[in-house]
Amino acid sequence: MTLHNSNMGLKIISFLLFSFNLWAQDRPVFLKPNNPAPTGHFDLKLLERKAISFDQFEWLWVRDAQGKNGWMLKSSALLPLDFSRQAVLAKGESVHVSPREYELPQKTLEQSQVVTLLERYRDWYKIIYKEKTANVQGWVRERHLSPYSKDGGYFFSMIDTELRQFPQMKAKVLKKIEAGQAIIPLNTKDSWALVIFEGQRGYIPMTQIKSRMDIAIKVRTDKGYFKPHPELYQSSVLEIFANPIWVGTGAFSVELKAKPDMGSQTVSVIPPWQSLAKQGYSIKKWGKSHIPQWGELWWPESTLESDVEIIQERQIQLTQLNPAQIYQIEKSPIVKDLKFASATHGVYRSFDGQNWYPLSPFKNGHPIKVARNGTLFVGDQVSFDHGESFHHFIRWDKVFESLPSNDLLTKGPIQILNVEPHQENPTQVTLSLKVGSNKYMQFYTPDLGKSWRLR
Repeated sequence: MTLHNSNMGLKIISFLLFSFNLWAQDRPVFLKPNNPAPTGHFDLKLLERKAISFDQFEWLWVRDAQGKNGWMLKSSALLPLDFSRQAVLAKGESVHVSPREYELPQKTLEQSQVVTLLERYRDWYKIIYKEKTANVQGWVRERHLSPYSKDGGYFFSMIDTELRQFPQMKAKVLKKIEAGQAIIPLNTKDSWALVIFEGQRGYIPMTQIKSRMDIAIKVRTDKGYFKPHPELYQSSVLEIFANPIWVGTGAFSVELKAKPDMGSQTVSVIPPWQSLAKQGYSIKKWGKSHIPQWGELWWPESTLESDVEIIQERQIQLTQLNPAQIYQIEKSPIVKDLKFASATHGVYRSFDGQNWYPLSPFKNGHPIKVARNGTLFVGDQVSFDHGESFHHFIRWDKVFESLPSNDLLTKGPIQILNVEPHQENPTQVTLSLKVGSNKYMQFYTPDLGKSWRLR
């Protein structure tokens, strides 16, 4: 884990200073679109006057296997098109020179055609399409493409696995395959798939892959139409028809949100390789403005389109803390008037010492320390952008691996008493713990949690 470079740090610092003066204005601003928490408010007219571009982000309203509903960004979802190498683009659809909706299209198709998919960027796909006798590249929104049923598509590895020379677990390993890698299928034999991965032919167990068969609603073989089943790969598969409402989580867990807003409540956390059902969508428009001396800022502009009724406005959640609730207050050595407070029900940030904004990862108070360069430590987490985002730097298995003997461990709860970064080099941290009811221990890391030793 590395610190931001100095230029980025100066941008953040300048931005935070300016946002303090405009805290009461009416439009939240973000260092990146879809961040979970705003860093301040700017005047809407100023943002519109300084706008340099606009971008769109699509959210999906989905249901999981347990019947829970929630919102997820389409860019974090595995889609039926991700299993495809080819897709159908209908007549009249627009092809853009880059993945930007506000730019004029370079081409409007005069007839439907099968196009080749090259890569995905958020909700866009880069394609190759025919124009007379030439192959032309362009960008198309995912919602305008349909998976081509006669395309062999891709498999995805569900776990870290190995490509083997023969369909046997004892066969020679040809390549290592990480979870989430796309693999080109060739054929199947019993419970093994013959595939191509990075130009190498080999075998991988069918139990370790996700295939187009898993997201289909029907399959056509040389014997007719059937419900999808992995054993059908043993037949002559002519077409696989994707389920149009299928959405997946891919190789990573996904948080479902109560609203199409990363700052809203998490209603469910869906593990990797789960199937979801799409129920609706909402397309959000974000603006990017360049404010001289403060850099580029993002702000939610409007909802362009939605087939789900949404009653929501992003409101900053300011509160006033009772002094009796506050355990500890730390000042930023870099940003004027910026303070952090650990209180009974969470950790907070303020620019005036009166109105406090809750930092979302924390529901209880934790020890706070701010290094001389502005690096913020809260409990077992660290922030390099003044509380905008946090990362875990303590792995407890590594901490206790540094003990010379398990006899030093005491059964019971672990409490962080203090986190003390070196003021000149905040990657060097001393951690003070209370283990059980009466044992106190100190650990030291020279590399921000990669290694520890007992002090």
